[in-house]
Amino acid sequence: MLILWDGSRVNCDVLKINSQHIHLKVICKVTQVSFIVTFVYPVYCIVERRKLWDHLTMVGSSMTLPWIIAGDFNCYSSFNDKVGGGTLRPYDIKYLLDFRMALGLEDAPSMGSFFTWTNGSIWSKLNRVLMNNVWSSLDLTCSASFLPMEPVSDHCPVITSLVKNFTRGIRPFKFMNMWMDHPSFDDVLRSVWDTWHGEMAQFSLCSKLKALKAPLKTLNRDEFGSIFEKAKEANAAFKEAVQAHMDDPLNVTLKLKCHELRERANFLSEAERSFISQKSRCKFLLEGDRCTKYFHSLIKRDNVRNSISHIVKSDGSYTSSPEEVSILLVDFYKELFGSTKEVHPIDEDVVKNGYILSMTDGISLVAPVLDIEIREALFDIGNEKAPGPDGFSSAFFKSRWELVGGDVSRAVREFFVTGVLLKNWNHTILALLPKVTGSPRVSDFRPIGLTNVLYKVITKILSRRLSIFLPKLKRHWMDHGFHKEAYVFGQYMGCTRTCSGLQ
Repeated sequence: MLILWDGSRVNCDVLKINSQHIHLKVICKVTQVSFIVTFVYPVYCIVERRKLWDHLTMVGSSMTLPWIIAGDFNCYSSFNDKVGGGTLRPYDIKYLLDFRMALGLEDAPSMGSFFTWTNGSIWSKLNRVLMNNVWSSLDLTCSASFLPMEPVSDHCPVITSLVKNFTRGIRPFKFMNMWMDHPSFDDVLRSVWDTWHGEMAQFSLCSKLKALKAPLKTLNRDEFGSIFEKAKEANAAFKEAVQAHMDDPLNVTLKLKCHELRERANFLSEAERSFISQKSRCKFLLEGDRCTKYFHSLIKRDNVRNSISHIVKSDGSYTSSPEEVSILLVDFYKELFGSTKEVHPIDEDVVKNGYILSMTDGISLVAPVLDIEIREALFDIGNEKAPGPDGFSSAFFKSRWELVGGDVSRAVREFFVTGVLLKNWNHTILALLPKVTGSPRVSDFRPIGLTNVLYKVITKILSRRLSIFLPKLKRHWMDHGFHKEAYVFGQYMGCTRTCSGLQ
């Protein structure tokens, strides 16, 4: 390996050199950011490679600086890293994968080729750029560009760049479940909920939720701000008080102080656990689990994965400009969802000659919606489901159903009686999930609709009622299927198609 650098741009301090890696400390003179770079070229012998991973694991366990590990890794970390030749075995990916998991290392956001080496019949991803989660605490992240292969090599060249993080703007409100455990939460809720906000049920519920956001933000800032630091300080204060009480075991004042500090430390520790669980959406986080480096890394990992650092334009060129990426995505979905298409009129003869509902079934389908029906639909929504534009999760409505349930039920019944849905409830957040790795185009994202809880409740009631009668209708009306495992958005589309055919 040969390493060259421009002394006018960076200072490099070589920390360690051996046959498989070179370890450097780099100080960027432009940004004044210090970080560690390790260039690796492991030998093909798996025993020697394990020595490298063990050594770097020891180095990384105490790493506090941003860290990049780049080079020809000469091995794999996923079954998707190779096409052609012999099939990869679990043994082939185990050691690099264990190394990455032990240190929470992620592939840097990349563009260009996915496979970085070929002999003509086998394609493999051997070259990669890994980064630790310390980068997420900076205003910078690293991005890798894998360029086309040159005739002189069977490997892709790679350019690793330091790029400024996207400006996220104002963060939308999101209800945090840990707030509900605070002693003053119910008082805050009642102070808003007991006020009058108009006669229209949907508007009243929407107004109350909107008015509730300001005091909840204040509660969060005063009691839960910097939750990790507060939990750490509370734990340290408790240990200090216990030590003082051990030195003076008959001191009643110290005994009471230890009890109070224990309660606060446990409260903040549980709040921290709840925060991590909700932010990471980690379904397997149990009540006994506490916040560890692993769970913190889940949040930081998602922040990297959820960001769209670059995109391929229609002419094949790349752009990493946040403004241009935003414009391209917005324009694409405006065209996709906002364009008008020809709507063919319903052929009444087809409807009349097909399967139709009996009068009894029709009456059952349009029967008044009951409160128990509304409650069951809401309580069927998982607590971990992402909230809609209003930011309130189903966990909030479930935990305080005795107080808010009446307003929710009245709002839902109002919709079914009037057939009018308040515009605010019809808003949807589009979350874009990448369908491909490497170089995404605007069409390479899967849009997921995140709707408000009230919208989900209405959709579930519609889909449940229709699911009873759909077996009696034509099979082509069941393309989306109304069943328990169906996504809410899919149920909504099925409702729309079926109802349009029944008009």
